[in-house]
Amino acid sequence: MSEWEAIIVNDPDDDYNLVIELELDDDCVGVIRKRSGKLEVVFLTSMDNIAIPGDWLAEILNRAAVELT
Repeated sequence: MSEWEAIIVNDPDDDYNLVIELELDDDCVGVIRKRSGKLEVVFLTSMDNIAIPGDWLAEILNRAAVELT
């Protein structure tokens, strides 16, 4: 079974602002960041479809709203 993780890191390409990397089996498949006060989810392109568990994503988005500045 696939394992999802959400890791808070600094983005060196965006003035080291905090972002949350969405990882599937240790591969980064997306990023959650805050731009102009709003959350933005960016999914990195992939050859295969990725199904993200909704409950898990909702929990991570709620966490991002609080923790990303």
